[in-house]
Amino acid sequence: MAQVAALGSAVRESRLWRSPAFPAGIGPDFVNAVMVLETERDADDLLAELHRVEAAFGRERQTRWGPRSLDLDLLALDDLVLPDLAAWSLWRDLTPEAQARETPDRLILPHPRLQDRGFVLAPLAEVAPDWRHPVTGFDVTQMRDALPTAALDGVEPLDRASMMGPLRLVFRARALYACAFEAVPRDSACGGPLPNLRWESSDGPRDSRRLR
Repeated sequence: MAQVAALGSAVRESRLWRSPAFPAGIGPDFVNAVMVLETERDADDLLAELHRVEAAFGRERQTRWGPRSLDLDLLALDDLVLPDLAAWSLWRDLTPEAQARETPDRLILPHPRLQDRGFVLAPLAEVAPDWRHPVTGFDVTQMRDALPTAALDGVEPLDRASMMGPLRLVFRARALYACAFEAVPRDSACGGPLPNLRWESSDGPRDSRRLR
């Protein structure tokens, strides 16, 4: 979290949230969080820095949506739509089969799956509830509340006590703005040392296609 926070200022961090592994069946539950920050960096520079942090924690990109020790995503940057509306719409409308198979050769912003994923919108709503999607016009709270019930099944905040057990925290950060994390049991296949994490707490069924 500290390395991502160093990319900007006025950082806000969500609580940690547990969610089922995505895609289903690839491993233990994930632990997700979101960070919001202010930065003068452009989108490509931010993405490059996130990839650098991933590499420092041993991330290897071998299989699309395969098991990963660290996953840092740039969710959005203000109201930018990249590379353009037509390309964004193309990636947003991919079938699930195509999503699992195809990888974009450029940065797509906002993240084309942002509005569909409970494990993104639940923590994002804690730190940027009023951020408005530049294409759909819906804010984060509206997008979260429009999700089908299944999209939020198993997505729940973690308390401090639950993080004191035998867990190895593995980074999965999404940036928006953002940062997220995955927690896996010590006996999982994911290796690597226990990162030095600082705990930060935060005060505080409809069809998602209506958002499109």
